[in-house]
Amino acid sequence: MKLRHLCFLGFFLLSIAVFWLPLCTLVRLPSQQEHYSYVLFVPFTSAFLMFSERGRIFVNVRWGLTAGSGILLAGITLTLLIHNAFTGPSHLSLEIYLLIIMWVGGFTLCYGPHALRASAFPLCFLLLMSPPPTSLMETLIVALQTASADIVYMFFALLGVPVSRDGFVFSLPTLNIMVAKECSGINSCLGFLLTSLVVGHLFLRSKWKKILLSALVPPVLIMKNAVRIVSISLLAIRVDRSVLVGSIHRYGGILFSFLAIAALVPLFVVLYKTDRRLTRSPQLQPEIRTSR
Repeated sequence: MKLRHLCFLGFFLLSIAVFWLPLCTLVRLPSQQEHYSYVLFVPFTSAFLMFSERGRIFVNVRWGLTAGSGILLAGITLTLLIHNAFTGPSHLSLEIYLLIIMWVGGFTLCYGPHALRASAFPLCFLLLMSPPPTSLMETLIVALQTASADIVYMFFALLGVPVSRDGFVFSLPTLNIMVAKECSGINSCLGFLLTSLVVGHLFLRSKWKKILLSALVPPVLIMKNAVRIVSISLLAIRVDRSVLVGSIHRYGGILFSFLAIAALVPLFVVLYKTDRRLTRSPQLQPEIRTSR
């Protein structure tokens, strides 16, 4: 087993050297675009899952020469084919995808197909380390921005606050506000989504309940984001306008995130209890016979 670990470590370090430039670009990316900050946590989370589930993953290891070599060959071929075909963020995304394919191939080569199947989630989770293209990220941000603006307008109407709307701009008594891209909540949404994937993997058995848990995150985060915007707007109108540039506006996201947690935890508890109830295998009652 020690030989396998050493072989994979050597392969891992070699792949780091080959993909050094894309990895350096990936590490610098969050400082350039904040909504990519989650990518740096993905490999550490995947490594933690692999370590915590090592007893199940490495229970039946063997050299996977055929499968591992096939995956490695596919990764090398794709690397050569696309090396000059893409530029910009899309090129970085593909390079990181190829690096992950190389890691999966090396892992299969050293530990075999059984270990590959047992570690399917941590290895698939690694794919999230590849940053989505800028166009896709912009589409997600606009979708969250639009949904947040719609809920904000609904909340103002329910609270009886006079408001008129022009796209993302709201005209309130003595105040105009805009739901900007920075107010979309993309960072918290991505963070909560990744957390929901890990929590679902660790604590839920039904794949549909895992999907449902992650599917509940965006609407809850959109509601949280709308509550934050409405609360700050009302404070600015009725208390003090300085809250628009104060610490509540800048750092209040953490406080309002607890609202999202308070909403998601009961939902998770319901999923967890029903999941355990439905997947609990019935105990067979032995038939007792008495002889006379």
